[in-house]
Amino acid sequence: MTKPASNTINMETKTIVQTASIIDEEKMIEYIQHHDNIWPEVKSGLKKAGILNLHIYRVPNTLQLIMIIEVEYNLDLDQALGEGSDYRTCPIAQKWEEMMDDDFHGGWKRTDKIHSSDNW
Repeated sequence: MTKPASNTINMETKTIVQTASIIDEEKMIEYIQHHDNIWPEVKSGLKKAGILNLHIYRVPNTLQLIMIIEVEYNLDLDQALGEGSDYRTCPIAQKWEEMMDDDFHGGWKRTDKIHSSDNW
């Protein structure tokens, strides 16, 4: 658990970390351009689904991406964003997700936390 997000009121949150690899450098440039101009329906759909904060980082000099997602503690990310979710019923969000998976990275992989300073 983390402290409440700055844009929420007294809410417990959790952080989900995922990784993906872009196909090649040309696709990386294109991927970044898409994310500099995320479609409004995707932004609003992610917020409506319960995404509080979402950040994507690139590991320098690689094609590796790291996505850090902050959500309410009890949110099931697969139910909120996966197949059959309200988010995926929006044709534009569905098109975005399919384009990202098919054209750029083949999908995100969830990571396992191996250390935390929470209990120091």
